[in-house]
Amino acid sequence: MSEQESSVVQSDATQETTESVNAPVQATEAGNAPEPVTASTETMSAEVAAPLPSAAETQTDEPNESTPEQTASQPSEVAAEGPSAAPVPESVPEPTASVDAQAPVSAPEQPTTQAVETVQAAEPAPAPTPVPSATDHYFLRLDYLITNYISTMIPGKMLSQQDGINTQRSLLELFRHVLGADITKAKTAFEVLFSAINQHRDTVFAESNVYRYFGSLKTKLSPKEFELFNQLTHLFISAANPSTREAMMKQIDLNVLARNLDNNKQFMNLSAFFNNRL
Repeated sequence: MSEQESSVVQSDATQETTESVNAPVQATEAGNAPEPVTASTETMSAEVAAPLPSAAETQTDEPNESTPEQTASQPSEVAAEGPSAAPVPESVPEPTASVDAQAPVSAPEQPTTQAVETVQAAEPAPAPTPVPSATDHYFLRLDYLITNYISTMIPGKMLSQQDGINTQRSLLELFRHVLGADITKAKTAFEVLFSAINQHRDTVFAESNVYRYFGSLKTKLSPKEFELFNQLTHLFISAANPSTREAMMKQIDLNVLARNLDNNKQFMNLSAFFNNRL
């Protein structure tokens, strides 16, 4: 290109530049203001506000261009770091094994010996009063005689003369039954009889009631038998109370009563009981 042509090209370029610069000015002067350019600014703000892609997305989208040596070493690093997607718990509960291991171990309880010591220190209880056997024929008969007499001779109960005599005969039979007991049963027999008398001392065995029908009974018994019945009734009523028994026995002569007893066994039992030898 010649110098003349070169100068022409430069002149044309300068003219185009001048026209491009003057074009907005001319548009302004003509009353047509150019619209502000905001698209690039909004686009830039959106690009800035958008979150940056994570490393995992970057690695997923981009092809793996690592060398074989880097690929061989990558699994060990991932295994050491662990999966990135696993959620991390806010608070991890502490194991209780260490707490249990540190808990104090209580010593084994010692056996209690207080109850044994109390039993050993307690004094032996007194021997209980023998209770009549429910199957013993002797005591069954004793219970029947006592119960029948008490239920029949209730104060105020009207009896015929014959019933009154028979009831008083049963009382004499009761006295003889006690006096004729075996030596092993005599003490219990006396205590059972005296217990019944004490319980009904102011009613059935009161003097005003217990001697009823004696006048009619006198004609039915021999003088000796009637005297024995009268003596035994007075003796057992007077000596039934254990608190006054000793004082009452000082006023009674058992030898006088012995003359009217049926046999020596009755006297031995009577004497042994009142002298505390049974």
